[in-house]
Amino acid sequence: MLKILLVDDHAVVRDGLAAILSTEPSFEVVAAVASIDQALQRLRGQAIDVVLLDLLLGEDNAVDRLDSIRQIAPDTVVLMLSSVQDERQARQAIRQGAAGFLTKDMDADALILAIKAATRGEMQLSSKLDPRLVRGAGAIDS
Repeated sequence: MLKILLVDDHAVVRDGLAAILSTEPSFEVVAAVASIDQALQRLRGQAIDVVLLDLLLGEDNAVDRLDSIRQIAPDTVVLMLSSVQDERQARQAIRQGAAGFLTKDMDADALILAIKAATRGEMQLSSKLDPRLVRGAGAIDS
């Protein structure tokens, strides 16, 4: 079972993602938190397979904090999730070790497939972004 940590500063998004992911029998949402600091605390205390990480957490840009996540949990798959299609941020996130950059307008089935693919080592990039941004990135349908 894949243990998933949700990180988004909007409670309704966390709740919605948790509800969607709970439909997949091989997923377990172990926590849903509102900040990077809360995520780092969870990662220190528990083995997590996947982090779904919102790009903008209040005034905190999650890409700038990816190094902290990578240091604490180097084997954890981190997928960026954003409401904006920002190619510069996507490129930076991938360079910092994210396994993909997804947009929040994707459908539930595509999100589930993207998480599974990322855990198999397949780079995930929203189909709304230019796949040439990341060599080897597979565009996923939204």
